[in-house]
Amino acid sequence: MRALRVGWLLGACVATFSAAPLPSRAAVPAEPPVPVLVELFTSEGCSSCPPADQLLIELVRTRFIAGAQIVALSEHVDYWNQLGWTDPFSSSQFSERQTAYGRALHDEVYTPQVIVNGRVAAVGSNRAEVLDAVRSVTDKPFASMQLSWTPELRIEMPATRLTAGADVYVAITEDGLKSTVRRGENEGRELEHVAVTRRLTRIGATSREGSFSQTVPIAPMLDPAWRRDALRVVVFLQTKGGVVGVSAVPVATHNSQLTTNR
Repeated sequence: MRALRVGWLLGACVATFSAAPLPSRAAVPAEPPVPVLVELFTSEGCSSCPPADQLLIELVRTRFIAGAQIVALSEHVDYWNQLGWTDPFSSSQFSERQTAYGRALHDEVYTPQVIVNGRVAAVGSNRAEVLDAVRSVTDKPFASMQLSWTPELRIEMPATRLTAGADVYVAITEDGLKSTVRRGENEGRELEHVAVTRRLTRIGATSREGSFSQTVPIAPMLDPAWRRDALRVVVFLQTKGGVVGVSAVPVATHNSQLTTNR
């Protein structure tokens, strides 16, 4: 495995992987689960990333983990592209977002890396670390929001001190993506991905009181090549202290309504 650094923030690719099983789907907590945003910074050019990609798939499929409802973003960075394989899902936007997290959290930047609710970093392939990071945020204050199709996406956020002045982001993710890697550290491997972030857009900010109400045209954000039945819209609120609200709805549920459970 080749070490990689980009500036002083980008650390070596980490290869930690624990075999501890995930909790079963049946172990859903009695209390309503807390929505938690799990961002995985990964790359098809990194030999340590496929185990993290698989762990994210398991988290998404299990959905309810340690009192949390998992909402995932797989963000493919581009700083591995120079080493022989250009990740087709990579973007400099995600590399920059990860670098910003490194500064905010005073932590190294590496792949695979998980950031939970913008607050806690973990090695993306280490189950124990990732689950501990998820558990560590489930008791934090979290805001609810309402998403509905009208027929465009309508976002409604009541006023709360927690969300005052928060940035509002909309992400489009796609599940079930695969690549056959032809060069680089993963040469010859077929890689599977879930919740691949196709688009991430800041659409505004909440008011000083924390409220937000906006109708967002989703159709212009979609590429015809993306499989509609595999797409989700993720909406989250982010302050300097971290993510304080998140919800998601499948694009296929257009004209139906989804409300978060908190």
